[in-house]
Formats: sequence, C-alpha cells, structure tokens
Amino acid sequence: MLDNAIKYSKPHQQIDVLLYKNCNQDIVIEIKDHGIGIPENEICHMFDRFYRAKNALSIGGNGLGLTIVKEIIEKHGGKIEVVSTINSGSTFRMILPQNS
Repeated sequence: MLDNAIKYSKPHQQIDVLLYKNCNQDIVIEIKDHGIGIPENEICHMFDRFYRAKNALSIGGNGLGLTIVKEIIEKHGGKIEVVSTINSGSTFRMILPQNS
C-alpha cells in the first residue's frame, strides 16, 4: 500500500499513515496520498485482478497489488475501502477486527 502511495504521488509529496481503533474497536490503517487519484467510474474495479486505472497506465505495475492486499485483509475478517479524487489523491482504509 505504501509503495502504491509513493508510486502514484508526485515527488516530495506527503503521504499520511494513520493507525487507530474505531468505535467498534476494530483496528484501522489509513494510507492517504496526494497523487493522481482514481477516476470515480473506475474505483469499483480497483481490486480486480490485473486492473489498471486508465490514468495510471504510464506508471509501472501489473495490477495485482491491490488484489493481493484485499485478499489478505478479507482472510483476516477485515475489509478495505477507497476514496479518491482525480489530481487530489486517494485514501485507502483497511479495517481489521481486533481479534484477527
């Protein structure tokens, strides 16, 4: 996740990493970049195997990283969410039950 945040941000851009417990006592990890963002109509495909957003095709990658992260998170009973705005960046939120 951090590699993606770095890869899809402009050089010297800040990347925010937050770790906290939510009101359900789940462990939440948020990674927010200030990069290229994901087009709204493509967010639903971001976790599909080999999928690459059209605005990211010129940046290296094979479209497997987010698929693998999602599978790991779900195998531990968690979930992953993304919120993104073009040219403003993306926030990936991974939520894990405390007992995972």
